Parts: sequence; structure tokens; C-alpha cells
Amino acid sequence: RVLLYVTSHFSKQHETYLRYCWKNVLANSPMLRGADVAVYLNTNKKSRRRAAAMSLLAEVFADNELTVYVRPAGIIEGVREDEGTRLQAKQSGAVMAVYEAVAGDYFGGYDWVVRVNPDVLIRDDAWFRESMADPSLKALVIDCRQGYRGKRLHLHSDFFVVRPSLLRTEDVSKLVVDSSAESTFTAWVRDALYDNKWGGRWIAKSDPTVARTVPGADPAEKRTCRAGHGKDFRDSPVVHEHALHP
Repeated sequence: RVLLYVTSHFSKQHETYLRYCWKNVLANSPMLRGADVAVYLNTNKKSRRRAAAMSLLAEVFADNELTVYVRPAGIIEGVREDEGTRLQAKQSGAVMAVYEAVAGDYFGGYDWVVRVNPDVLIRDDAWFRESMADPSLKALVIDCRQGYRGKRLHLHSDFFVVRPSLLRTEDVSKLVVDSSAESTFTAWVRDALYDNKWGGRWIAKSDPTVARTVPGADPAEKRTCRAGHGKDFRDSPVVHEHALHP
């Protein structure tokens, strides 16, 4: 059994992707057509926006078993409100979406969880279906630091495919907010992925490329941690690009 876990603050961008892209995504994906869907709707929008979100989700996922968890947007406990920049609030919401799912046992009874934002689109699920049939695998992930494996992992948090057992309660209950949601997600799963031997598989052709380099003596590369960023999106089985249009 597969659960598609969609997390969204229902921005205009997310609304656009849901409205114009996701019916095609579902039509092209046998894996997702047969999946149950849970949506973590993290928003403090006015009730009309929330109602619009609920209506659109019901329309897009009309043929799936759909559950929507509505949560108010906010900063994670331990992060002072006066430090809560827009980016930090978004990162906190991304962390809370997984934290609450594990604490609330949203993933119970499923073999795999596919976690996405609405602007993360699975273009070809053949690679995923083949990989998910391998009983030795725990996760299909993207490393945002190409070439830095092992303990220096920096895993993409807006898209991953995991067995629920990888997200261990004792790890996720340690609510760590580092510099990003990616750092927190990586901290949660690193030890479990390396339990005895590496239990993951890198998602083919989806590591983001370097966006640009910072001038100076040291090779300090700036990267955008989004699936398939900087690549020809037609070559990647999953793409997370903010510039795509329906």
C-alpha cells in the first residue's frame, strides 16, 4: 500500500500546480492513481481560502481515498516568534508536517510513503515502482550535496519516498530545527539509513545541479535544493521547479 502525503500552505503557486498539473500527474502514474492520499494543509489563511483549498483537493483527488489534516501555520516550539522570518516559518511547517504525521500515526499500515509539495511533480513513476519492489530498500532520496555522501548527507525534504519504519518515533520526537528542513529531515533518518548498511537508493537523474559559485578563493558553491533543479526536466523522473507553467 502506498500513501501519497501532500503538504501545502496553499499558496497561489501551490494552488496553480494543483489546479493545472496534478490531474495529469495522476493520469500518468499507475502508482499514484492507486494510492491513498493524505494532505497536511498548513495554513492560517482566511476561511474562504481554506474552503477553496478543501474544494480543490476534493476535485483533484476525487478518485483516491483522501484525508485532509488542517493545521494552523506557525513557528515550531522553541523558535521565538520575533525570529520567525517567512523562510523560517515555511521550514518549520515542512518539519511539522512530518513530525505530526509520525506522532499521529498517519503512515500506519502503509508499505511506502511518497511525500511531495504540490509543486513537486512525478513525471515518470516506472523507476519508483521498480525500486519500491526491492524489499532491501528503506528510502528513495535525493542528496542536495552531490559527491558528499556518508555523514555529510543533505537530503531533499520536499520530496522523498520512504518506508514508514524509517521515520522512527524516537528520532522524529527529537524536534531539531537546524538551518533548514533538509538538515532536520537528514538528522532524523541518517542513522536509520546507515543501520548495518546503506538502505537507500539515490533517485536517478534528480540531484540538483549547482546554481552558481560564490566569487572568492574558496569553492563555496550555492545550490538550490530542489529535485531536478538545473537539469532538463524531461530527463528527470521527478521535478521541483517553481518556473514550470501548465
